[in-house]
Amino acid sequence: MAINRIKFYRMTARMSQVELARQIGKSVPALSAFENGKARPSLATLQRISQVLGCSIDELASDFPLKAAQ
Repeated sequence: MAINRIKFYRMTARMSQVELARQIGKSVPALSAFENGKARPSLATLQRISQVLGCSIDELASDFPLKAAQ
């Protein structure tokens, strides 16, 4: 997974780490570790993140460049 994809989509959704962590049932430090590439989320967690952020797992895991937030 490309580093910062989760953060990019979270910020595009104008969501705080606290809010996303709560909605996916993880701690803020765990979410921060996912965003910084220090830990990898499980497939179930990745599915939940994609549901909450309204993007696909492919978008979170893609190595293609990100589009600028609108």
